[in-house]
Amino acid sequence: MARRRSTVHACAAALGLVALAVEGCAPVGARPGPTPGPVATERTTAVAGASAPAATAAVAAASVPTAGASAPSAPSAPTAAASVPNATDHAPSAREIAPAIHIALDRPYKLGALPEPKTSEAYRIDILWRRAWNSGGTGVVAGELPPPEGHPDPRVVISVVAARGPLEAALVERVARRNHWIHVVRCHALGSYKDALLHGETRAHFTVTPSGTVTRPTLDGSDLAQPEVAACMVARLERLVLPAARAATRVELSMKVWPGDDPTPPPEDVLEPGPGALDEAAMLAGVEAGLPALEACYRAGLGYAPELWGRLLLRFHVARDGVADEAFEGGSRFPDARVKQCMLRAARSFVFPAPRGGELRFVVPVRFWTDRSAPPPEAAGVGLSARRPAASPGE
Repeated sequence: MARRRSTVHACAAALGLVALAVEGCAPVGARPGPTPGPVATERTTAVAGASAPAATAAVAAASVPTAGASAPSAPSAPTAAASVPNATDHAPSAREIAPAIHIALDRPYKLGALPEPKTSEAYRIDILWRRAWNSGGTGVVAGELPPPEGHPDPRVVISVVAARGPLEAALVERVARRNHWIHVVRCHALGSYKDALLHGETRAHFTVTPSGTVTRPTLDGSDLAQPEVAACMVARLERLVLPAARAATRVELSMKVWPGDDPTPPPEDVLEPGPGALDEAAMLAGVEAGLPALEACYRAGLGYAPELWGRLLLRFHVARDGVADEAFEGGSRFPDARVKQCMLRAARSFVFPAPRGGELRFVVPVRFWTDRSAPPPEAAGVGLSARRPAASPGE
């Protein structure tokens, strides 16, 4: 009788653990209530019985509203989904249990409309909190961080067609390729955010004085579809500095540019919030639907940086007709370029409703960390942008 009772208790315990695992696999979709809380949404996932971290293991995912709770600070103990051991199993070590992954969506806001702290102390806490999270950290990395995939930046080829004077063409070309290509990329951005396929050749000539200063850069012709881009590339030639020589040198130059593998963000000085408006719930819903894709990117990074953590400010532009035609990082510096590239590529497929009143740019901050991450103490505070707005009367 005692043996039967212990068997029943063991079965009941196993069923309870299975029920918890099934509940952890429930689809994401729960929305936080109107009560003010530290974050808009938090998602915690864990991998059962895997070597940390393993992207091929089964994932148990759950959306965890945190209304009224304190903001996530130092990560808690691992919460890997439970499995029922048998007599032949050994107790897994801490390194064998994959860490719980935490993803928090902070309060979204229209570009340029981030709420300001009301007191100097609140401002101090907020600035330290955002500075920590917006930089993040990689912790101990297994080898070097892999670079972004492909060729994200525009492709640029600068060639010296002719150099008449004491400076050799090869020398001028080497200096121009090393120092002028970044100006070609930045000028290209003036038009490529409007025309993703913008490409072409621009030809120019200039004079290098005996002291090495570039003077009188002149446009000779361009087949770029946007003249202001070509004009910018030629004007920036004045910033080149070449070696001194006994006499002046006249240089003829060709600058060719093609789009890279990723879209080019608009220049900072043309960014406008737009006249449109979207409810915060609509902004969050579009990102929440894509959380599995963002998590997959983050999980891949944990393979070589298991302590990786940080905050990615996703900046979207939604046109008047509801087409989301931009998704870039805006204001943060996520510490892993490859993971960031993966997330931005995924974010470009997110869907939002058409804004009321016209086009709109807005930001949705997303934080990523695991139970093995070690943010600094200032990251344990609660930044103002992580707080949900106070509930309206009657909600």
